[in-house]
Amino acid sequence: MHSTNVRPRPIVLVALDAARGPALTSLQQRYPSQQVRLDDSDMIDAESLAHNQVLRSLIRKAKDMGGRLHLCGLVSDGGVHSSLTHLFALLDIAARARVRVVVHALLDGIDVPTGSAPGYIAALEAKLDGGVGRIGSVSGRAFAMDCDARWDRVERVYRALLADNVDRIESALRGIEEACKFGNPEAFVKPFLVFDYPGASLVDTVLHFNFGAEGARQLSAALAGADFSHFARKSARGPFDGRYACMTPYDNALGLPTLFPRAPDPFSLPLEALASAKCRQFHCTEGAPSEIVRKSVAAIRSGQYDFLLADFANPDNSRRAGSAVAQESTIAELVEAGRSVGGALVFMGGRDAANTFPVIYINDADGGARLRSDGVFSDLGPTLLELLQLPRTQEVLGVSLLAR
Repeated sequence: MHSTNVRPRPIVLVALDAARGPALTSLQQRYPSQQVRLDDSDMIDAESLAHNQVLRSLIRKAKDMGGRLHLCGLVSDGGVHSSLTHLFALLDIAARARVRVVVHALLDGIDVPTGSAPGYIAALEAKLDGGVGRIGSVSGRAFAMDCDARWDRVERVYRALLADNVDRIESALRGIEEACKFGNPEAFVKPFLVFDYPGASLVDTVLHFNFGAEGARQLSAALAGADFSHFARKSARGPFDGRYACMTPYDNALGLPTLFPRAPDPFSLPLEALASAKCRQFHCTEGAPSEIVRKSVAAIRSGQYDFLLADFANPDNSRRAGSAVAQESTIAELVEAGRSVGGALVFMGGRDAANTFPVIYINDADGGARLRSDGVFSDLGPTLLELLQLPRTQEVLGVSLLAR
């Protein structure tokens, strides 16, 4: 294992939505850097899904009641929150079980290029052509996968599953085309119903097939959480109480059935481990790029924090004017602030067409450092823990990117 004699303070993680640019290129030429692969989840495969008892129970319950199985999740191959392979395997399993399926397609445009949604939806429709089911609703991930308590957005998706006062459009592809024709990112497509979708009924069951927890917690709480007060629901315990399951653990407090209860998420940062170790943290994930830089630089210079996250890749931030250009022009400010206090910085660039993203390591006290050339996204968590000189917990996958 690579190690440094002196722990840098603080550790600063900077997430950008730009995959390339002059400032990033300059950093890559001056500091240790590598292209890191987005590691699609191989923890869950078609065979493990086919033999999963929670999934079998969900399907059997729908069949016994004469209902349908609803599959809700991100339809893309970005590999960060969901897997298209998982979705297609689930459709095959449902077809063999002869249970009707309704897919509630969540659009990406963040972990995959903007404009790619029609291709994914066309592939899904081709898969559904065999008669196994249909698309019931379409929503942008900024609504369906909100993780910042914007409950008005989540409520729109909730109502879409129930077909409750939501716009209808004749087809999924037509709806996406209409929503995006004036430059609206597909991540921000407002929920709409597809043609004559009648809404979920009391005899239907639901599986949220995202394996990433962060973007699935709030919608799951709204649909099936018992203790919920963020907006009025048709049922006090949620419309799918007892008929809802999650792919992996989203939130233990919800107490929902989980297909893979111990499956770790390879894409989560080790924030719980940091909290358990009483690391003082500062996260800046919202606002214009200049605002994120101003707040982050002040936090770095304050000396009050062990770990800082400056997240320019948040989907809300990526909508703001000049996002990528503004990020490029402010990278130098973050680097200067981190170096001036003896800190270490890890920059993550945006995903490129090869499904990789640049990682750059800046630490003046660690002149002999280099980054492994075979790194994957799940290695980022162990890297941060090593820099903070904290032990790796069971939930954190991967190995440190740092090497000699």
